[in-house]
Amino acid sequence: MDLIEAPLLKYQPLREPNSIRLLILQPGPLGSEIRCSLVYTTVSDCRNDIYDHYTALSYVWGDPTDTTTIIVDGQPFQATVNLAAALDDLRDDERPLRMWVDAICINQASILERNTQVGLMRDIYSTAQRTVVYLGKSASDFDHILRDLRSAKEAKAAWETIEEETRKSFTIQFLSYPWFTRVWIYQELVLSREVWVQCGRVRIAWDKLCNILIGVDRSKLRDRSHNQQGQMELLSSMFETREKFKMSLIDGSKPQSLRQILSTRRGMGVSDLRDMIFGHLAVAGLHQPEVVALGNFPPPTADYTKTIPEVFTNAASYIYTSSDTVELLLDVEVSNCSRRLQSLPSWVPDWSLAPS
Repeated sequence: MDLIEAPLLKYQPLREPNSIRLLILQPGPLGSEIRCSLVYTTVSDCRNDIYDHYTALSYVWGDPTDTTTIIVDGQPFQATVNLAAALDDLRDDERPLRMWVDAICINQASILERNTQVGLMRDIYSTAQRTVVYLGKSASDFDHILRDLRSAKEAKAAWETIEEETRKSFTIQFLSYPWFTRVWIYQELVLSREVWVQCGRVRIAWDKLCNILIGVDRSKLRDRSHNQQGQMELLSSMFETREKFKMSLIDGSKPQSLRQILSTRRGMGVSDLRDMIFGHLAVAGLHQPEVVALGNFPPPTADYTKTIPEVFTNAASYIYTSSDTVELLLDVEVSNCSRRLQSLPSWVPDWSLAPS
């Protein structure tokens, strides 16, 4: 979870172990002042509520120093420009929207609250009726493509009617959004029941769009640059991981281990390097009460009082006691040792760096 400076908003404390805040995004025309209010509830109450659902937001915080003022509970709140753009594009002219938005619903100035709320991430995203992935402002040239694909009964057939160069340009732009390379979005995507992708004010179902883009003949990838091939492989990996996770909920199979996730996700973008570990715990299933300590090393939990070396070392210690030691030792290698965190023990991988 990226961290911004403490907002001016005065929060009431969360009193229950699974307490959360929800944001009520008030209706308003595009570009007008953004006004919101907070309601206090619990995950269990939301799960049992058949009337009032909420939408979770997955987005990139952006530059923490580039902010704009929105109104929350009648008080000014400094939201990043990216967040303000998301709220502006998501709100309706007439209907309020119940949402969970990390930057506002969590008191970022409270380390204790951040620790607790990160531990609830799995429940928060899996309980939401849907999650909207907000990529950012859309190029108007491609708005009509998203709209056409969303409304088409045979989306792949509609995609094939578009000129090849236009399809290539669309795919490159879509996969170039920073959202795809950030740490936190991975578990937000995987854990969510229903996912929609939104650019500007146009959105389309994640599954539908992925089936179109990933369904492209793989032989055509050879004609793309190395970077474009990597982007398509990343999208495929994210789609497949989400599908496997959903299947694990049905057949009881184990999700990916923490080591497997960190091995494939290392080097992704994050402003607080501790989140390289914290941002993947829920997907690895370490939140579950049946996961007990192995040896002297308990499963990692989010604790922002610990330093980066402590967090990485604790995670490595747990992995060593719960998986193949040799595999983790292979993760220690990096192409440029000078970039490695100097305070890390030699046997602990620096997951902030891409693999060698």
